[in-house]
Amino acid sequence: MNARMGTTAPGEPAAIPARAPAGSGRKGTGRIIAPKPKYPPRGQRRPHTWQTRLAFLLAIHGRQKLKGGRQASNRTLQARRQALYGVFRLLREADFKLQDPANLDARHVAFVLGEWQRRRRLHDVGEPGGLAPATVAGLVSVLRAFCGWIGQPQLMDCIHAHPPGLTARSRVAARDLTWEGHGLDTLAVMEHAWAIEPWVCVALLLQFTFGLRKREAVMFRLDAACWPGESVVAINIARPGSSGLRGKASAGSKGGRPRLVMIRAPWENAVLEFARCFVHGESGQHGHLGARGRGLIQNLRTYRRVLEKLGVTRKA
Repeated sequence: MNARMGTTAPGEPAAIPARAPAGSGRKGTGRIIAPKPKYPPRGQRRPHTWQTRLAFLLAIHGRQKLKGGRQASNRTLQARRQALYGVFRLLREADFKLQDPANLDARHVAFVLGEWQRRRRLHDVGEPGGLAPATVAGLVSVLRAFCGWIGQPQLMDCIHAHPPGLTARSRVAARDLTWEGHGLDTLAVMEHAWAIEPWVCVALLLQFTFGLRKREAVMFRLDAACWPGESVVAINIARPGSSGLRGKASAGSKGGRPRLVMIRAPWENAVLEFARCFVHGESGQHGHLGARGRGLIQNLRTYRRVLEKLGVTRKA
């Protein structure tokens, strides 16, 4: 691998940017120049490690979103934690002995991006150990956020030396992922689901009818999501003129964003009426679709277990 940018042979990972000489005015290509974070003292017997320093940075910045000024969710925080610990383990395995994550250098960023590019190629050819395009895009987003936390957002400028396809994702399916395309009978699958767990069958029926996501279907609240006199199904939108928990519509939408699903056919109203009767009989007037007395995580596990028994998984 050549040491300077622009001299990398075709097919090689992106070159590591050379460190700028003193006084050159270039920032972000050498060592850290921003003020280092002040870590809390731990005493002489338990000095700081790179893990404790990274945990401190995550505690301070982990919930900051890149745009909007809102706080990130627990799921985003967990994803950032896993990604960043993976980044620094990768660097240490490559003999980059970083004791302080705030000392991240452009050399380290270029190495990590090159490794992700190599693993994406493995995924493209179907070999084990590869990273999917969406996974690489998420990892790059987390690394970009971390560079901002330590005051060095320009460290990610070396990503322009990589092929444009590093973080590109195709929105066109490469293969048919529909049930019908794989020879599955939708009605037969729902009948088998009803025999195993009836509420999972109702959730599948709502997904098939209104295009709900898995979490939206499991958390569906019929009395809150269906507005009287309106031909819509509300997801994460409060009923007009109401307040409190009973006024909240079904939750579980992606990113917590509200959306409306139009009711366009009479049989869709029949599906809603069937689901309403089922929920009223099982969970009470204001209950959600999932099993009564169980939390969201338990219901999602039940949903996944039933579909695995039916053979309705991505692998199967």
